[in-house]
Amino acid sequence: MAQEDLVDRLETIQDLYAAFLQAWEEDRHIACFRLANELLKAIGQVKLSVAKGRSDASFDLDLEPVLELEEAVIELLATPFFIRFDTQEDITPMLVYLAPELREDYEEVYRWHLDTQEPVAMLYQGEALKGKDEMEAPYYDLLEDYLARKRGGSSEASLRSLRKEMSAYARLLTRRQSWSKVDLDKVLGSERLEEVILGLAPELADNHATIQDLDQRLRQTIMKLAGNRTQEYLAQQDIQMARYQDLLLVYLKIKQSPNHYHQAQERLDKSKMAMEEQKDSLLSRLRDLNERDLDAFEITYCQHQQET
Repeated sequence: MAQEDLVDRLETIQDLYAAFLQAWEEDRHIACFRLANELLKAIGQVKLSVAKGRSDASFDLDLEPVLELEEAVIELLATPFFIRFDTQEDITPMLVYLAPELREDYEEVYRWHLDTQEPVAMLYQGEALKGKDEMEAPYYDLLEDYLARKRGGSSEASLRSLRKEMSAYARLLTRRQSWSKVDLDKVLGSERLEEVILGLAPELADNHATIQDLDQRLRQTIMKLAGNRTQEYLAQQDIQMARYQDLLLVYLKIKQSPNHYHQAQERLDKSKMAMEEQKDSLLSRLRDLNERDLDAFEITYCQHQQET
């Protein structure tokens, strides 16, 4: 690149920087993002050309203003007042400058975002933006924290710990990707159900395992103690477990695509509470049935008390 061309390129960079600052002042965050990418790319080309032209004695260009401008852009992008991203934006080019060590994990998260077609948003002045997807949110919270700490001069040990946490969450999202396309109606009642629960709703795993155990124990107790009412009690058990399966299916479907339902979190909370009540109900039924098995003990104990 000739020196005259470099001068022209520097003027272009100044124009881009002015447009970037104007977009920033007007809160046009997507425009900021695109202008910053174009600006940093142009600066990179100028730096490379200058480095190649150093051997030419006639080549004389002060690069200091360009480096200061580059630092100013990166400094601005690294503040808590970050860029707002829509569902189509990829911040990989920004991370090349801000935190290249995060690029690989971020690209996994962004691929997950594209595959599941869920919205992405960053924190803006500490408040979650409308449309920010709840599954991705923790990763982006960590990302913002990391950039703030790096800019603030945190120790490498502190940054390494945060990177490890971000990497673990990126892996979690990658694993969840496989559950986003599962046909839950077919999974219900199959051998894969426990696996799907662990993938989509691990918070239900303990309650589900307890309910399955109680169901098995109840059926065994009914067969042993119900006598001529065995079929009646088994039918009641089938009805109660069918209700539980309905609640579980609703919960998993909302967890699979929370943005596709109104009042998603409220419905999740209600479904979870109802499933916990199902567990309590099953336990109560099991205790009532087992009381029959203690009739002989009560009679023997009463006799013992009378004799003593």
